[in-house]
Amino acid sequence: MREAVGLPQSDDWVDVHNAPMGKNLFRKLASEGAFPVYRMGNRHVVRRRDLDAYVETQRVEPKAPARSHAPAGVACSSERVAPTDDPIARELAAGRLRIVKKSR
Repeated sequence: MREAVGLPQSDDWVDVHNAPMGKNLFRKLASEGAFPVYRMGNRHVVRRRDLDAYVETQRVEPKAPARSHAPAGVACSSERVAPTDDPIARELAAGRLRIVKKSR
């Protein structure tokens, strides 16, 4: 990591060279005012805690797994269907048949 010259405790400050993102993204976010930026000579620096706070606000929670849209009575890989007297459903469940959608 490059030392931030003239800054107190360089680990507390981030510039374009040691930001946890690309240079262009750092410059873009700084110019948009996404976090407070300080000018030290010809360099723009940000307090690490301000940058960390911004990154935390951009967190995305994982989505719940999507439910299957298979027709009723047709087994998907994650669900089991009780045995039936229907020979087609039995072959589908055994994996010897598959449903193919007709393309237009």
